[in-house]
Amino acid sequence: MSKWRKKFDYSGVPRWAKLIFIIASVNWFIFFVVVLTIGGDALDTQPANGRFYVEARSVQTDVSKATWVFSLFYPYVSLILLPVGALCFVPYLHRVKWEGQDEQDMRWTKRTSVVAFFLVGFIASLLLYATTRDLIRSISAWMQMN
Repeated sequence: MSKWRKKFDYSGVPRWAKLIFIIASVNWFIFFVVVLTIGGDALDTQPANGRFYVEARSVQTDVSKATWVFSLFYPYVSLILLPVGALCFVPYLHRVKWEGQDEQDMRWTKRTSVVAFFLVGFIASLLLYATTRDLIRSISAWMQMN
């Protein structure tokens, strides 16, 4: 039986880490459904003259003010939540076991999980920076409207 078809044992991973990761993953898919339904998100859009719009692939869709505010903050939270969920789960990857795993495999997995944690952390910090910058631009434009 190949390594990929063996059963995995996640009992060594704390429940809270699994729960946060599952919530973040499910929210990620819900986020895409919401963005497709609305027609985009409001991150890095600048409302003007009482016109609020969302944007996806350079296509602008007019929306109400309430929808614009929702599509400004929900995508921000969703884009940050998945890396946070991954950062909660990745440090425990070395505790995930599969049938027939020996101690030498465990040491390699511990090293891999440390590297993965720093890689996910780096990606999360870049995503946090870019998303927060876009959020601030949109909020600044919104405040200048009033």
